[in-house]
Amino acid sequence: MPLTSSFRFVPLGVLLVLGTVIGCKDSSGPDPDIDDSPCVVSGTVALGATIAGSLANTDCALSTGELNDRYTFTTTQQRAVRFSQTAAAFDTYLEIFDATGFLLGANDDSAEVSGHATSTFKMILPAGTYELSPSSYLPAKTGAYSLSALAVPESENTRDLIFAMPGITTVAELAAGDWPEGGFLSEIYVVAMQAGRTYTLTVNTTAFNAYVRLTRLGSPQLLASDDNATSTNARITYTPTVSDFYAFFVSTVNTGELGTYTLIVE
Repeated sequence: MPLTSSFRFVPLGVLLVLGTVIGCKDSSGPDPDIDDSPCVVSGTVALGATIAGSLANTDCALSTGELNDRYTFTTTQQRAVRFSQTAAAFDTYLEIFDATGFLLGANDDSAEVSGHATSTFKMILPAGTYELSPSSYLPAKTGAYSLSALAVPESENTRDLIFAMPGITTVAELAAGDWPEGGFLSEIYVVAMQAGRTYTLTVNTTAFNAYVRLTRLGSPQLLASDDNATSTNARITYTPTVSDFYAFFVSTVNTGELGTYTLIVE
């Protein structure tokens, strides 16, 4: 069953370091796979825009009491977007879904604004229409918030988690600024995977000898790895038994290696 709005992260500010992954929070009650907050879409968010909204007691809510709104976001081409929700009155929580209601990404608080947490995440999206759900991390919180969608480069050498999904092909680079692991550098992609579906993640490069790893977000257990799909390329094909968020690490076989690569998610 798909991930839904009732599946919650602990803060993404607790980032992946040396294979230690952030945990997840189930705030749904008995069945974390049931979306108990169907909600009428109240508007749209355009690329480059910041809109004002407000959580109110009349909004739809999870069974545990978190209020939420819904907005659509549409892109006609693949692009990287940074989504952000800020508020002065409550701890924000932001989620994004595909057209079927499958949860693709979420964030609790990555930064502090005026003493209150900001929810923000970067995602590489194929063309399509998506649904953003600004909410609060705690139940029954109300108040004003702002919601934005800003275009960002697909490749940035920063220590960030990058949400990705099937249907993208992106050119990236291992370089100074990426996650350090001893003498190695890594970039980390988070992919929401549905139980029973097969996913293929491929790294093609001639700049270095690629090494890739897959873990379930919230667990240090290595699920799959590869360093020789063909020549210097690497590939993982994986069919999860549990719908969850999975972390895909792109790194190198040898220390000190840098350079560009192409990531394909299928």
